[in-house]
Amino acid sequence: MTKNTQESTRKNEQKNAHHDAPKNTQGRRATSQRRRGLFHTIAIGAEAGWAKKHITLAEEPQGMRHGIQVGDGADPTARPIRMLAVGDSMIAGCGTSDQSMGLIPQIAGLMSQRLGVPVEWRTDAKLGATIRRVRYRQLAKLEPNSSSENTASENTTVDATAHEPAHESAKQSPINECHDFDVIVIGAGSNDIMARRKTEEWSEELGECIRIAKRHASHVAVLSCGQLFAIPSLGKALRADLERLCNEQEAASQAVCDAAGAVYLDMIHEELHSDDFWFWCGDQFHPSAEGYRVLAHHCTDAMPKEWLDGLRNR
Repeated sequence: MTKNTQESTRKNEQKNAHHDAPKNTQGRRATSQRRRGLFHTIAIGAEAGWAKKHITLAEEPQGMRHGIQVGDGADPTARPIRMLAVGDSMIAGCGTSDQSMGLIPQIAGLMSQRLGVPVEWRTDAKLGATIRRVRYRQLAKLEPNSSSENTASENTTVDATAHEPAHESAKQSPINECHDFDVIVIGAGSNDIMARRKTEEWSEELGECIRIAKRHASHVAVLSCGQLFAIPSLGKALRADLERLCNEQEAASQAVCDAAGAVYLDMIHEELHSDDFWFWCGDQFHPSAEGYRVLAHHCTDAMPKEWLDGLRNR
């Protein structure tokens, strides 16, 4: 081989190596991303498993699950607005020492203050409830020909308890004694996210819950899931994944509410001070009474004026 030929061969090899370099770099980058994705998935699973095993959740508080709130300036002799709230642990007031300190009584007090009339509230809620439980075990009690035994399976990652007999919640909140309300609030979603329920399934169940509620109330509101990505007792990778799932559910819920004519009270990205220690109760999973107070103000502020005016002029 001549000297010129050797030189030409060497240059061609260098040229080919130069062209191959980007491909190799891209391959290494893709492999690195897959590894990071795998490690992230493993971290999420590990943190979820740890939470399920080690977090001790606050129990449902004592006290009556119904009452009447008369806000400042409200006429105590006026006909009260009748409000029913169904849902999960936030509706049940988990994290407080008494039902009267929970989210719904505080919302009722603020609504009474704004509307100038008493608000008679009652709740039918359960720690660990999903939207399917709301449909088949809570709202079903309003339907004269339904059976509360039509309970769908509910699997949750953290916020879960065994199902009580259907009559237990009725003892504390006599929902069976009343089938018509001025407003029904549906509050679920957190446990559906923990159970990794598909968005399509969530949307279908939520839509049916709204349809049932509208048969028994002129006004229906849907409260978003909690800020799961801010829960102090959960790990960083799990919280990041929960924020993604919260955003997906947020978009789906807004679309369902728009189509069904319900008000969506979106608290997912409101400034609730959920980064502050006082927002959470001792289990570092549920809001404290003060946390519920902040949440109640934001929920009431999110209610459209025309929606509130319709309640005032019912």
